[in-house]
Amino acid sequence: MAKGLAQKILNDQELYSAGVRPEKAVCQYTVKVMLEIYPEIRHHIPASLSEFNHLHFDYVICFGQTAFRHCSDIFSKKSTEIIFYDVADPWNTKGSEEEIEIIYSNTRDQIRELLIEFRKRIS
Repeated sequence: MAKGLAQKILNDQELYSAGVRPEKAVCQYTVKVMLEIYPEIRHHIPASLSEFNHLHFDYVICFGQTAFRHCSDIFSKKSTEIIFYDVADPWNTKGSEEEIEIIYSNTRDQIRELLIEFRKRIS
């Protein structure tokens, strides 16, 4: 979700995306709510943070406490700035299909707004 949004909002930046516990495929709820605002992301392949621990980044953006802890351990000496946004991970959401989609949509909208603010900050 964050990668698709970042590609749209930060389209002039070199972007990498990774997760603390990447799945083999993009979650069906993520695909569904992203289709409302962005082209198909089903083809995105989730990556692990460990794939990027040898690289230097100007910014590392973390959406959630767990991501922040892991990124701080890996990138604190390699990046200019680690940015933390406290976004709840919808992955473990329980409820009806509609309730789960609402939570995923809310997460999408929160990440989108945070990335728009970040875009303003670096412009």
